[in-house]
Amino acid sequence: MNKCYATHYIMESPTENNRLACKVNPHSFVNKYLINYISKKSTILDVGCGPGNISQALGMLPNMPTVVPIDISTKRITEVRKSQNISPVAANAYEIPFKSNSFDFVFSRFLIEYMKNPNRMISEMYRVCKKDGRLFIQDLDGQFLNHYPVDTQLQKRVESFLDFLRIETGFDPNIGRKLYKYLFSNGFKNINVEVEAYHKFFGKISNDDYLYLSNKIDVLIPYMTKYFGSEQEANKLKKDYLDYLLIEETFTFSNLISVTGIKVT
Repeated sequence: MNKCYATHYIMESPTENNRLACKVNPHSFVNKYLINYISKKSTILDVGCGPGNISQALGMLPNMPTVVPIDISTKRITEVRKSQNISPVAANAYEIPFKSNSFDFVFSRFLIEYMKNPNRMISEMYRVCKKDGRLFIQDLDGQFLNHYPVDTQLQKRVESFLDFLRIETGFDPNIGRKLYKYLFSNGFKNINVEVEAYHKFFGKISNDDYLYLSNKIDVLIPYMTKYFGSEQEANKLKKDYLDYLLIEETFTFSNLISVTGIKVT
């Protein structure tokens, strides 16, 4: 593998498969975002499939498309259930191990935010997409960043850490707004963009959302410790951030951005 494009998934943890599976209802996701692009003859590539629950939902469609889920984690791939029309493969999104023009539909959800070279990932997805095939990519914009009223000191600490994390790992909390440009630059045509609310916390955050965010931040504690110089300071930022979300007058949000494009040549 070209080391220039090596990637490390920063959210990796023993509970990551469960976290990813709980983030989406796969059948609802397929019916809302993907179903209109799939036919009986479709060959589908799921880039960064995680636990493979979306690929499983696609494989259960009556028209039985051929689905290839790929993920850099060999462990996750071994846990994806194989079937007659689902063939999981351990692979890096920077070097997809298939010939050019192999798939009718290529999609990825919540992966590109972690990539140090997102343009390389889009370029590879373009390469393996067939002529007149379609790309669908979905990710977030404004994670951890959009709050009102603003706690100036807390905001500065969060932003400075996220700037460090972007350089250190590639994680981009504002990747969503950049997806159109990446598709355009790589030659996709008939590009469409949809924006909807994702995180939306107003008033005191719920217990479930508090626990979800607490667990997510826990995975970042080693990076926070490296940046701030001590685990104590890392845990203090975590506490201050979560305490802010418990204040009744606060509003926090991020957007979900879905972009589609067609390969015409």
